[in-house]
Amino acid sequence: MIKHPASHYLIGSGYDDDFGTRYVFTDPLAARRWTSIERAFPDRSPQLVGWSHSLERTLVYNDRQGSGIYHLVDFRTGRADIVGESYPDISSDHVGQVSIIDYQAADGLGITAYVTLPPGVTEAANLPLVVLPHGGPAVRDNGTYDYWAQAIASRGYVVLQPNYRGSTGYGRAFMEAGFGEWGRKMQTDLSDGVRYLAGKGMIDPARVCIVGGSYGGYAALAGVTLDREVYRCAVSINGVSDLRRMVQAEVREAGTRNDPAVRYWNRFMGADDRGGRNLDAYSPALLADQITAPVLLIHGKDDTVVPIAQSRMMAAAMSRAGKPHEFIQLEGEDHWMSRVETRQRMLGEVGRFLQTHNPPD
Repeated sequence: MIKHPASHYLIGSGYDDDFGTRYVFTDPLAARRWTSIERAFPDRSPQLVGWSHSLERTLVYNDRQGSGIYHLVDFRTGRADIVGESYPDISSDHVGQVSIIDYQAADGLGITAYVTLPPGVTEAANLPLVVLPHGGPAVRDNGTYDYWAQAIASRGYVVLQPNYRGSTGYGRAFMEAGFGEWGRKMQTDLSDGVRYLAGKGMIDPARVCIVGGSYGGYAALAGVTLDREVYRCAVSINGVSDLRRMVQAEVREAGTRNDPAVRYWNRFMGADDRGGRNLDAYSPALLADQITAPVLLIHGKDDTVVPIAQSRMMAAAMSRAGKPHEFIQLEGEDHWMSRVETRQRMLGEVGRFLQTHNPPD
């Protein structure tokens, strides 16, 4: 919902689409001004940051075809001046091309995904692939600048970001189609995208790895335990490895099984009503003996969303099973990789691991 900066009356709203946020205004002046801004930035999907009280000046953000630029649009002078950059050291020629694809999952459900190409590449042919599923899982990716995807693409990889079932932005039925599908159809939605790109000749199906954070970290681990033979390596960042223990931790924190967060996890994971032991069949930490690819675990020590114990359990299980893995603990880091130093280290470690186990050349 968007309110007038002076009167605070409701004047419009925004909604997510494939390349950011679209806006609809009921205030005639705001509508005219925003139409002018969209015309001034064709194919850029400008994002509204703020207005002056008179609506004569507007701060907008563009990151569809670059790493992110702030413009101050002044309707009094007819100028749009750059006033800031998100990543001033990343020029446009270092940003990979992002496109939208649509493919069908094995059961016929339509999936929208985003494909990022290595910088300078306009048409992919037989390139290595990294699948990068988003966290949540009830959120979505879009085609704006994603520093994880761009960092990986800069190493020579195609990056696939599917909005698998359970994602938001495609209606309630699509989101609810993810209920009970952790490690099941939510997982094969990802590998169906791999097969789609392979069928188009864009990627080499023998050179595919999976990287993700939070739920995406779980999907990375599930990729080498539950959906084997697709991925050459996996990287889990702040990921879940034991579903039942994750739910139990939420119960302990909430003090009741009827807590909304507990109900959320149970619904999405597909836990039964008798302690959720059925979740063991979809928990990578309990399936470590089935892993056939090297795994990198990265976890923030101070993560309060997914406890670091989840990665420690996974590392211990792989050690017992004699499976190749690395475990990196990030001191003083949270679930969102909020600190610059550890964020850079995380990207560096991911790049190193991919280069070792899935070299692009």
